[in-house]
Amino acid sequence: MIKLECSMKNAPDKSIRWPYLYDFVRRKFFSEIDYFFANKLLDDSDEDVAAVLCYLMASAQNGHLCVTISDDVITPNPLSVLNISEDNDDVLTAEEQQRLSKMILSGKKKLPSNITADVSSGDATATKPLCLYDGDLYLQRHWIYETMFLDNISRIMKTTPAIQYDENISEKL
Repeated sequence: MIKLECSMKNAPDKSIRWPYLYDFVRRKFFSEIDYFFANKLLDDSDEDVAAVLCYLMASAQNGHLCVTISDDVITPNPLSVLNISEDNDDVLTAEEQQRLSKMILSGKKKLPSNITADVSSGDATATKPLCLYDGDLYLQRHWIYETMFLDNISRIMKTTPAIQYDENISEKL
C-alpha cells in the first residue's frame, strides 16, 4: 500500500494540498491511492478538481467504468463509492455529503485540458489520463477497453453467421 508522507492530526497541515479531501483519507472514506492519483495528475488545481479525481478513482475501484457528472446529478452516488462500512465507524454528516457533491459538480467544470481528452466527436484518440464523452468521465484505460469492446460487438453484428438459419426447419422434421 502506498503511504503518503503527510499526516493530519486535528489541525490541517500547511503541506497538505487539499485539507478537506485529506480529511476524507484520514477518516478512510477515500483511500490514499485516490488522493495520490489526484496529487500526481494535478498541478495547480483547486480542491474541487481534486475531489472529481478522488471520486473517479474510488468509483473505478468499486467497478464503475465511468462516472456521470452533469448539472446537479452525480452517478454513481458518491456515498456508494466511499468506504462507508462496518469497519469504518466514522460517519459523514449531511453537510459533508452536500459539500462533497458540490465540489464534484464544480470540479468537473474546471477539469484541466492537459489531462482531459474530449472524445465525444468519435474521432478523438484517448491520449490523456481522463476521457470525457458527453457527460461521462472515464479513466483512459476504461475508455479504451469500452471502445474496443463496442467495436468488436459492432463487427460481430455485421458478420454473416457461418451457419445459416433455415426458417422452414420445422416443416422438414
